[in-house]
Amino acid sequence: MIKPYKEFIWFDKDIFVCDQVDERLLSAGYTVYEVIRVIKGRLIFLRDHLHRFRASARNTGFDLWLSDEEITEKLYAMIEANGNPDGNIELSANYQPEACPNIKHIMAWYIPHSYPAPLQYEQGVEAIFYFSERISPNTKYRNVPLKEAARAMMESKGVYEVILVNKQGFVTEGSRSNVFFVKNQELYTAPQDMVLMGVTRHKVLQLAYMNSVVVRQEKILYEGLGQFEAAFLTGTSPKVLPLSKIEDFNFDVHNSLMRNMMFWYDELLAKEIAK
Repeated sequence: MIKPYKEFIWFDKDIFVCDQVDERLLSAGYTVYEVIRVIKGRLIFLRDHLHRFRASARNTGFDLWLSDEEITEKLYAMIEANGNPDGNIELSANYQPEACPNIKHIMAWYIPHSYPAPLQYEQGVEAIFYFSERISPNTKYRNVPLKEAARAMMESKGVYEVILVNKQGFVTEGSRSNVFFVKNQELYTAPQDMVLMGVTRHKVLQLAYMNSVVVRQEKILYEGLGQFEAAFLTGTSPKVLPLSKIEDFNFDVHNSLMRNMMFWYDELLAKEIAK
């Protein structure tokens, strides 16, 4: 069972009180999802999340049956019913084409969240390698085995994130984030066909372009990370978060370009909240 973090959830047509969600609703058929951050009652970068949500559904073989406007209305109704708290919500759509008649559900609820502490933004966080890769990386779908394996590794090693390495030895992304590297005041990251195109990743790429920062989307061998001066994670919860270390590779958490990216992203976030 999934236990919602707050009292009210949205399920199909209604907003109602619910203390647990039957996980079987999401384990059969195809389930795609988004995690969206709520700050001061506002869904952050909602348009971008809905665009990826719809694309993930298409990649999985079905079309969402509600418009963006209808989804937005229900999300804000659920947020208001809970008293407009800050946090993360999960928006999921499940389609079961093998059922007769076909089964489809759409739902959203607050999920537990953990945001980095100020000291982690100052001193950076550590990560380890995990030799695994996503199937269909451009689709955000439920991959419970990968998620649980990554969580167990992080807990046992006491690190913030695991960095995925594919069969060819190339760094792709984090288990719940994207990863960037810095060299000679340029950004490096894996090509978009190798990773889940995170919303925060997309914003960082936009900010780099706006500030004339060169971005090189290239395959990066995990054994060659020693050439990079700095590294950082991007994601809904961590925003732009410095990496101090990935196993034997150490990085400068005060790198000027990385610190600029953090500042530019926080500025963008402030503007989004103030809209």
